[in-house]
Amino acid sequence: MPLGMHDRLASDKTKGAKLWLLAKFAITLTCFAVVFAKVGARPVWNRILSTPSTAILLLSVSGALQLSIAVWRWRGVLRSLGESVTWTVATRGVLVERFLNQALPSTLGGDAARIAELIDSKVPLAKALHSVIFDRFLGLAGIVLVMGATIPLNDLSSARSGLVTVTAGIFAAFAGGVALLSVPWSLGGGTIERCLPRSVLAFVETARKLLSCPRIWGYGFGLSVLIQLLICATVYAVAAEMQIALSLRAALTLVPGVIFFSLIPFSIAGWGAREGAMVALLGLEGVASRDALTLSVLLGIAQLLLGLVGGLLRLGLSRNCPPKSLA
Repeated sequence: MPLGMHDRLASDKTKGAKLWLLAKFAITLTCFAVVFAKVGARPVWNRILSTPSTAILLLSVSGALQLSIAVWRWRGVLRSLGESVTWTVATRGVLVERFLNQALPSTLGGDAARIAELIDSKVPLAKALHSVIFDRFLGLAGIVLVMGATIPLNDLSSARSGLVTVTAGIFAAFAGGVALLSVPWSLGGGTIERCLPRSVLAFVETARKLLSCPRIWGYGFGLSVLIQLLICATVYAVAAEMQIALSLRAALTLVPGVIFFSLIPFSIAGWGAREGAMVALLGLEGVASRDALTLSVLLGIAQLLLGLVGGLLRLGLSRNCPPKSLA
């Protein structure tokens, strides 16, 4: 490729990345503007300031438990790949990832931080990369599995029928993808495989091996489901402490959809998207928009504070890291 064309392509990629970043900021601000225009900022702010101490404690304990389970799951993936890291290394990687995911407009920075932690612990780059990607896959699996498992709990009224249809479609698509990934396949006599990058084929092979491991089906998917159930229970308990009428059934059937929607990468760290989804979905249960928005913002603040711990940890690591020689 001529040098001038290469520079032009690099420049186009940079411009595209900047435009996408601006679009994400615009979408985030638009979501907030729409929601707050409907509810009003002052009532929500007053509601947040009056949050009971027990609700704050619930959010804190839940965040710590989710972190511990996520670390346990990631270490399990690494063990299945033949690697092992200490709880300290894994916890540090997850905490720094949480911080970067909140501080940066993309989750790639957080993933890179986890990979860097593993490389520092002498884990090969390929295994480090695959462990992080597969761990993200397991996180998504937990959300989709809870969404699918709670379909029978939905009231199949006209207000819920569309939601149930979308949920069933997501669950079916995910189950089909896992089935396709779990078995050996060759499409077009190997033509498609030859067109795919080697890195993609290498990850597919790793994922296939992991999915053939009973340990992954046991605690890999199990711990992912446990995290989502913990989030649902936390929302339910915090709502109860704040005198918000939200049933456990509603929390189990609706909150996973909120989390799923917030993971779609068109907003900054899920802000705005999560709030809009929470107001819309909890509204199906008659929860007031102000109360739904308050719950969503409290969840976001809890994640932000957990990320702040990772940021302080990262700052401490940077200060303790000896300067590299210029020689």
